[in-house]
Amino acid sequence: MKQTKDITSASFPCCTPEHNVQQAAEMMARHECGEIAVVETEENLKPIGVITDRDIAWRVVATGKKPGANEPARCHGEPPVTITREAFRA
Repeated sequence: MKQTKDITSASFPCCTPEHNVQQAAEMMARHECGEIAVVETEENLKPIGVITDRDIAWRVVATGKKPGANEPARCHGEPPVTITREAFRA
């Protein structure tokens, strides 16, 4: 049976609250994913939320907001659910 450490990575796409929605969307496109973590800082990587392509579509584009420098990523994230690598020991 695989353990969490077998399918997780210490390296993952993430943004900080200082990134804007457009930058978050560019990261999703670059990494070919629909969700990225929002972390406190690039140094400590403490997760504080996530932002999804759906967040951007529903909360930014659908409401007529411009997904640029005036729209910080932190406004649209969901609270994080985290798990340690050791959580699923066989």
